Amino acid sequence: MKELGYVDDEAYSRRRVQILAEKGYGNLYIKYYLARIGLPEDLIDMAIKTIPEGLTEEERIEMIIKKKQGMKKERLLRHLSYKGFPFETIMKVFNEEM
Repeated sequence: MKELGYVDDEAYSRRRVQILAEKGYGNLYIKYYLARIGLPEDLIDMAIKTIPEGLTEEERIEMIIKKKQGMKKERLLRHLSYKGFPFETIMKVFNEEM
């Protein structure tokens, strides 16, 4: 199957990383998701490095903050943590935004 190109873990991981990043998930969640389906850690790390510049974790957090404007700060912090963003990065963006 691999020789025929039907199974390509590298292409799959890159595409899945892009989709999850576009949906607003953090790198920690993305790593967990891909590891859970059995992809090797080095392949996951390589795929995460292919996330486009416009989708850095800070930019994804800002996107979510704008989308969830009416949400209380504490609830928004929990939401961002659930989405797989490191607490330090969340707080850095919060301090810049608010």
